[in-house]
Amino acid sequence: MNKRRLFAIVLFIAVGLFMFTFANPNDRVRQGSEGNGSETTTPASDTELTDNGNANQPVVNPVDNNQDNNQPAPTPVVIDLTADKAAAKEEITEYAKNVVLDENKKQEIINDAFTNIDNANTKEEIDQIVVDTKKALDDAAKAELDAYKNAAKEEINEYAKDIDLDQTKKEEIINDAFTNIDNAATKEEVDQIVIDTKKALDDAAKAELDAYKDNAIEELKEYKKDEKYTEENQEVVNSIKEDGVEDITNATTKEEVDSILEDTKKAIDDVPVLTYIVTFKDFKGNETKVEVVHDTLVTAPVISETVVSRDITYGFAGWDKDLTKVVTGDMTVTAKYDVIKVEANIYMLHDGIAIPANGATAGKANYDYVGKIELNLNNKDTKKEILNRIKKNYTKNVTLDEEVIKTYVVGNLPYSDNTEYVYTYYVLKFEKGDGFHIDFARSKNEAPVITLTGDLYKEVYQQKGHFDFTKGFSVSDDHTALTNADVQIKIIKNNNSEVKSVNYEKPGKYEISYTATDAEGNTTTVSRTVKVLENKVESIKLSSNNDTYEYNANLNLKVYGTYSDGSVKEVAYEIDGFDSTLVGSNTAYVKVEGFDAIEYNYTIVNKVTSLVLSSNDDSYNYGSALNLTVNAVYQDGTVEEAVAYEIDAFLNTNIGANNATVTYKEGTATYRYTIVNQIVSVALATNNDTYIKGEASRLVVKATYANGDSGKITYTVDPKTPFDTTTTGSKTMNINAAGTPLVYKYTVNYSNEQLKELFKNTSAELHFFGLKMEFKNLPKDAKVVEVYKKGNKPVSLSQNKGDSYNVYRLGFWDYESLRHNFGKDINITYEINGQKYKHTYDESWGEIR
Repeated sequence: MNKRRLFAIVLFIAVGLFMFTFANPNDRVRQGSEGNGSETTTPASDTELTDNGNANQPVVNPVDNNQDNNQPAPTPVVIDLTADKAAAKEEITEYAKNVVLDENKKQEIINDAFTNIDNANTKEEIDQIVVDTKKALDDAAKAELDAYKNAAKEEINEYAKDIDLDQTKKEEIINDAFTNIDNAATKEEVDQIVIDTKKALDDAAKAELDAYKDNAIEELKEYKKDEKYTEENQEVVNSIKEDGVEDITNATTKEEVDSILEDTKKAIDDVPVLTYIVTFKDFKGNETKVEVVHDTLVTAPVISETVVSRDITYGFAGWDKDLTKVVTGDMTVTAKYDVIKVEANIYMLHDGIAIPANGATAGKANYDYVGKIELNLNNKDTKKEILNRIKKNYTKNVTLDEEVIKTYVVGNLPYSDNTEYVYTYYVLKFEKGDGFHIDFARSKNEAPVITLTGDLYKEVYQQKGHFDFTKGFSVSDDHTALTNADVQIKIIKNNNSEVKSVNYEKPGKYEISYTATDAEGNTTTVSRTVKVLENKVESIKLSSNNDTYEYNANLNLKVYGTYSDGSVKEVAYEIDGFDSTLVGSNTAYVKVEGFDAIEYNYTIVNKVTSLVLSSNDDSYNYGSALNLTVNAVYQDGTVEEAVAYEIDAFLNTNIGANNATVTYKEGTATYRYTIVNQIVSVALATNNDTYIKGEASRLVVKATYANGDSGKITYTVDPKTPFDTTTTGSKTMNINAAGTPLVYKYTVNYSNEQLKELFKNTSAELHFFGLKMEFKNLPKDAKVVEVYKKGNKPVSLSQNKGDSYNVYRLGFWDYESLRHNFGKDINITYEINGQKYKHTYDESWGEIR
């Protein structure tokens, strides 16, 4: 049943029910008066439709106890939704036309929607079905496009696997492609991105391979460039390199390039080069000779043992020549040695002997030999002094105290555990025979020395992490080995109570004393005062003002306070009146506890988030002007229509598919267009051509394009005037090329071979009786135009009426001129279709063949 018929039936039923309900209104009044005197009706809104479209019994008000139970039931009211359903279906159909979705899937969603609309009972249900269906179409289209995008990404990944390209560069290209795919709005855009990405990968791989080849060629050219060869071997090397360069140039992969380079180098390595002698000398002057190939590295002998001379131990420290450079001639290399250990003889001055003045010795008889002690070469200054003395090789006494001498030796000094005395040491200069000497004598101890770091009185502002003044000291003693742990620290706060530490986070005054005692009971005490002052905010300042924000952006403001100690730190604040959805210039107020509110001026800009093009994938004729309208969509959702945009590269002479970037303020969009190189004129390449019978057409039609190019194009032939060379003569062929009608004229002739074949069976006879010349087997339409013997003029031929077309009349003398010289050739010229053909016959007894 069609929609029109269904609508008529529903209308008929509705009219019938209406007439039934109001057919006799007086009866209804009378019935109501028989009850409680009032008429009970059912509002139309209480009427419900059944599944089959009929009205159910309406919902009525509860029956009054005083109402007559015999009152008749209200008449149901039918609501006609036919027009609403039809309109809803039409709306869905129109909406679906603009949804890019698989047709089967689209039709499935539409069919389900139409079924639901047919079953709907209210206008609200129909409206909701339309909303849900549009969303279902949009969701399905998005899901389909997302799947298409994922497939495109997978295709790019698979394609990239076979591309030999730097991984970072490859990932950069792929990531850009994936970003573009994510931003694509259509499958066509996705397809174009895949094509462009594959090309970008190929181009990058080719460029990388070309650069790789260039580097390999340069490396090969420089390989053993300065090597010394005989003249003959040098030519061999040059030839090997030239072949290698050619092979690398023709290589198609990096692996092939590497293999060629490696093989070429090996071939060069096999060419003999010159050799030299390198002589190595060690500490004792022993020599080792090594033969070395030109321009190669030399391997030095291994020297691992040490050399001891006069209590000085020397270790191998390298060679006096740079062995990381290739050898280019004979040379001598000498080993270098470094002092790695020095021992000194220790002597102690006898008790009771005065310490020698000015570094002079007290005489060896007054010293006891103690043993040997190693000098400290890890100290740069000490090592420098020791090496200087070895180098100068002279004797001189130098007096050093205990702290200084400690830097000269390794380990503990002799008698360092003696608690009663300390020692003054004498370091003797290196002597030619005995090496170093260290002499020492005892002296009385002094009290400890405590050195404070920083000021004795210090005012600091309260803060966290301040330097701890209780640790700002050091202690020393000329006899007892004291450390900071041996120093007793006492802290008195506000001149009244002892505390464990200084609290730098609260104001207060602290007296700090440091006490140290050595092994002999000598005591030293020093002190300092630290006062902690209150550190409060003196002033505040905004980090910035007159700021500019994007629409709906978050506040980006800091407030800094300047404290009593001059430091500047960020402080907490409250702000009133900041609203990033108010486009334009605004003022807010910043509040910090203890200070007046500060004005904060800011501007909210409504940036463009996207551009909507009036069309895309447009096609233009060559040289045509741009035809594009752009609307700008802002962050707040407003739309600016027909904006004055900029386009970076609309090339109306760049034939083929192109992309251009459209820009307006912050927004950009890609505009795809195609430039068509249309034909402006067509013409025959030649006309009035001449063909041989049976020859194929040589006709060429050329087109001139809008950009000035020209080229051959196809054409169609009018079937009424086909190309025909089966017969001879002048002919015309009508054609059509690119919508332009053209006329082609041509002539068909016989070739010489065809004429020869045409007249090959022709013969002639001369008849005295009747004075006539008769031709046999003369082709149709052919005629004789000349007959003559060599050296004679052509005879006069005529053809009388009634005679056959191949019989010609002769005058008597013409007959005689053809016959009087027997055995001579006769020349006959024929004409057929305007072409003449000359043939020479042998004349004998009246027959010419």
